[in-house]
Amino acid sequence: MKSKCYICGTEFEGGSFDCCPYCGWMYYGFESELDPNEKDDGNLISINDAKRMVAAGKDIYGDPLPKKQ
Repeated sequence: MKSKCYICGTEFEGGSFDCCPYCGWMYYGFESELDPNEKDDGNLISINDAKRMVAAGKDIYGDPLPKKQ
């Protein structure tokens, strides 16, 4: 099954509760229903913070993003 990361848009093999191999976000499949400013148990930062990190070239842990192939 293919999923699309809500944070960075990367398509990857997996489904709900699998992590994006590019940015590290644990994909739920219902992110649009979550408060984008709240942290949850599965991810260390909020949706908005994760999007800011990716825009700055970092994964959700603060490490540089890998080069896309």
